[in-house]
Amino acid sequence: MDFLRELRLVFVFIGCTRLAGSDYPMDTKFLTLSTRGVVLAFGGFSADVNYRKRLDPKLGEAFLTTNQPGATAEGLRQASRIGANVIQADWIQCLPSCSPVEKGMGLASHFATIAGSLYGVWVDSKTGSRFVDEFGDRKVCTDAILGVINRGGKALAISDQNGVDEMEVVRPGLTQKILKSGALRQFASFAELAEAYGIDRKSLDSTIARYNELLSAGRDADFGRRFDKRAKALGRAPFYVSEMSPKVHHCMGGVAVNVETAVLDVETDKPIPGLFAAGECVGGIHGAVRIGACAVMDCLVNGRQAGLSAAASPKA
Repeated sequence: MDFLRELRLVFVFIGCTRLAGSDYPMDTKFLTLSTRGVVLAFGGFSADVNYRKRLDPKLGEAFLTTNQPGATAEGLRQASRIGANVIQADWIQCLPSCSPVEKGMGLASHFATIAGSLYGVWVDSKTGSRFVDEFGDRKVCTDAILGVINRGGKALAISDQNGVDEMEVVRPGLTQKILKSGALRQFASFAELAEAYGIDRKSLDSTIARYNELLSAGRDADFGRRFDKRAKALGRAPFYVSEMSPKVHHCMGGVAVNVETAVLDVETDKPIPGLFAAGECVGGIHGAVRIGACAVMDCLVNGRQAGLSAAASPKA
């Protein structure tokens, strides 16, 4: 199979795609593909600031993305232009636990979601208190973190050496990589940590004591978090902190398809002949909160089905 690289999608026509090189519109070379079917698999548009903020105005330039720079909306615009029904396009997910220090997805999000959310706490620097179920879904956690930031605080994922040891079991060597990047900081004591982030020491001590009390009881009466069976009381030095700032991560909206992955027409709700889609460019698969493992299966199962459906289509 030949792969064509560094091409820009300029037009999509029913029954074929038309691609143009990066010099468009000057000295453009067009490629017309005659095929049984076309599978749209252009992904989401998390890196397309202008497009995404038209759908969700709060996701403007201030929001970075975990995606690569090519995660833009040209494919979705062209699918819409030829009559594809685009659904739930304003359902855009952020990854809540990213570090503002790192570019892209980075590594600190793994600390926050393993050591921080399973074996530690998330704390508002202004209050010194927990502010959310650390193991909640991405929508809930994103909104809570943005609330902290909008009130002038920093959302901090905190864990001790026990939590980091657990993280190292599943991600060996990760701690040193994040420390080296500057997205993770290490402190000898809670007092040192509190001073570094301007947290009231008594408030932080009270939060840690309350968390340990809830963990011992086996029930989070404050936020309803499910405690990991391996979680231990916070207190074993050194202590680790990463600052969290949500980044645009996944687009749940996209073109509507049927069970055979055929793209549906916006006027008739019937399949557009020869046009199929799979992956993140498809809407209606994940609801309002996409889960990573489900997205992997989405790509595998529906990607295979799209290929089978396209291969079985009459040749244009």
